[in-house]
Amino acid sequence: MYASASLRINPTFFINTGHWNQLFIDFRKYVSFSSKEQNMLSFWSYYWMVFNGYTPYLDLPSTAWDSYARSGRGYYQSRYRSDKQLYFEAEYRKDITRNGLLGFVLFTNIASLPEFHTNSYIYWHPAGGAGLRLKLNKFSRTNIVVDYAISRELKTVYFNIGETF
Repeated sequence: MYASASLRINPTFFINTGHWNQLFIDFRKYVSFSSKEQNMLSFWSYYWMVFNGYTPYLDLPSTAWDSYARSGRGYYQSRYRSDKQLYFEAEYRKDITRNGLLGFVLFTNIASLPEFHTNSYIYWHPAGGAGLRLKLNKFSRTNIVVDYAISRELKTVYFNIGETF
């Protein structure tokens, strides 16, 4: 399990655009079904908001704009932007080969960014997909990642080193 909360305060003497604050709450849970092989469910959720003043546009919460730009598989980065964001993702990870060299994942995610300056989360943006994993380093469990994601607006392939979360 992993949990983190971050409060960022941006006083006016640091930037010319004014005073504003940011809150980012991140929670992850991993449920393993085997101690010998990769066979697990992974859950990731976060809440991100900005408040108290004028926030520069590029600092607003946005799709796939988290710390490592890994959220929102299936949507363009910054496709949706607002002053708040709710995000949920679930992923099933499983080894294909006995030695763990090759594996796969199935994933789904959903995000909601309300109309600006409201708490009305009426627009939900779901996506999902599947991916293959090729073990790069057995000891650190680092993988070469190839994911195919589908949403209402986009079908795309993602390449990474290391898991999404």
